[in-house]
Amino acid sequence: MVEMAICLPVLVLLVWGTIEIANSIHAKQVLLSAAHEGAMLAQQPSVTDTEVLSKVNAVLTARQVDGCTITLVGDSGQAYTSLTPGELFQITVSRDDSNHFVNISSVSVVVKGMKQ
Repeated sequence: MVEMAICLPVLVLLVWGTIEIANSIHAKQVLLSAAHEGAMLAQQPSVTDTEVLSKVNAVLTARQVDGCTITLVGDSGQAYTSLTPGELFQITVSRDDSNHFVNISSVSVVVKGMKQ
């Protein structure tokens, strides 16, 4: 009985920490997937930034991840709509994860591509 009283809190802490770390890894993978899907769409000719942002939001919603910030800009910071074919763009998807036990203050993913 004494052994259980000593070992149980340690085991519970290990299981809880493992679950929290797994959730953080999953969230980062979802952000990466959403940014990748947006970049694949953004490379297509005559696609607007609204369509790209809608696609990224759809992926995030389908995977039940909320509270994300999405930016789509040219590589030098200019608006995506002002890019000409051959110029680089980047999509950044970030999420504040500070409310979890494993305190990763912010998870951010950047995917770059070239406008066609």
